[in-house]
Amino acid sequence: MVEKTKIVNADIYRSSAVVKRRGTLTLEAGRNTVFIAGLTVSSLTDTMRLKFVGNVKALDINYISALDVDDDQRPETTDIEKKIENIDKELEICDKIKELREKNADFTSRSDVSVEAQEKVISELPKQLMDLHAKTVELNDTRKKMEEELSRLQAVRNETVIKAELQAETAGTYEFELQYVERKASWTPLYEIRYISEKQPLEVIMKATIRQGTREDWEKVRVTLFTGNPTVSNTIPVLVPSTLSVYEPTPPKPMAAGRGKMKLNAVADGCATFCEEADADMGSADALFSEAIMDNAVVSNEETMTSYELPGTRDIIHNSEGNSAELQRFDVKSVYGWLTVPRLDTRCFMVARIKNTDWPLPAATAKIYIRDAYAGQVYVSTDPEKEEFELSLGVDERISVSRKVSPDKVSGAFLKGTKTRKSEYIIRLSNSASEPLTVTVKDSIPVSTDKSITVETDDISDGKLEEKEGFLVWEREVSSAKPTEIRVAYSISWPKDKILEEN
Repeated sequence: MVEKTKIVNADIYRSSAVVKRRGTLTLEAGRNTVFIAGLTVSSLTDTMRLKFVGNVKALDINYISALDVDDDQRPETTDIEKKIENIDKELEICDKIKELREKNADFTSRSDVSVEAQEKVISELPKQLMDLHAKTVELNDTRKKMEEELSRLQAVRNETVIKAELQAETAGTYEFELQYVERKASWTPLYEIRYISEKQPLEVIMKATIRQGTREDWEKVRVTLFTGNPTVSNTIPVLVPSTLSVYEPTPPKPMAAGRGKMKLNAVADGCATFCEEADADMGSADALFSEAIMDNAVVSNEETMTSYELPGTRDIIHNSEGNSAELQRFDVKSVYGWLTVPRLDTRCFMVARIKNTDWPLPAATAKIYIRDAYAGQVYVSTDPEKEEFELSLGVDERISVSRKVSPDKVSGAFLKGTKTRKSEYIIRLSNSASEPLTVTVKDSIPVSTDKSITVETDDISDGKLEEKEGFLVWEREVSSAKPTEIRVAYSISWPKDKILEEN
């Protein structure tokens, strides 16, 4: 017969898992031929390892289809098929009884039945039909469960079975462990970030969503999650030479009269509307409730990755929406502020500025909460080229932002053979909050990539200019008493026989 195994442990990586199953074998002294179930369609047979408690040697191991095992060693399906057949007969009988009772209750063409007898039959008919309906529902539910079990057992026939030739020194019952790599298992990190107040750090909960599609439910399994992935290539990259060559651009085709402007289209990050801080006093009724907190995982820094050993055992259901596990809770030091980039989006975002060293977590989606109010979700990823990154906490509707661009003015040649274009825009900030808020404003002016084109700033309202990128940054305290305005004016000069293109 085929010996069954049970999953006891799963080391789950980002896109695979190492699964350990256990079972027992009764062996005779000497050579034994055994069949062991447990490998799935998505398991990697070349990673299989078989271990025993006791002096057992493997003489030969093969992988065969369960269909190649003798009939008495195949999963038993005959009894279930017979039970389904009996249920179908019962359902057929219920339909006939229902039809008969409805027919017997029809007295339109019968005069041999007394009125009292007719009333009795008619009064009893509803209950009889409801009883038949309830029995039909119950039979159909039972049939559905049996079909699912039959489908599962039939699927087992298509799976791989281990045929092993084992040598045992003495007869007895031996415990064994089957280990292999399972492709259809994975986990993804998910964060919950809660903002309490400007004077407190962010509360971060790191969670994991675990999935597996092996066509069986993993019940009461010990689970450890690893941040790495053993299936990716570990080949060391080879450095190759970098070469330079001269590029001769194709002469531009003549353009129609007039000068067209290239429109800048940008899609702002999807952020939820900023939620006002809830009142600290949530009321006597809400104060009775406290959050259900899971035990944290045991975190270990391995040689090449981090592991999270989940406490106890858990069930990982096949093809479910995902098993949620809490890995760890911690606070993150943050400097809070407000940020707007009006050239791309005239909304103002509340942000938390976090040092990269204070966020030692992989990039992932985060659900944002302002106190206990859900404010949406963002993708959190650190920037390795900077010391800190900005995390959006949502749109703050208390800050209104506008950016008004004045028409460009193109003048004649101040210098021989040169045109000049003057551009100007005004950024206006308004605050409806009772307290002043310090807002970081980011915008930009064009940057020349040609020596014949010059860009000069006429007015940047005491902003900080990053000349290489053309980025402008201001820090402005915005109060409700008076709106704040920022004026930017700049000039662009270029040869009059050339067409100015802005990308």
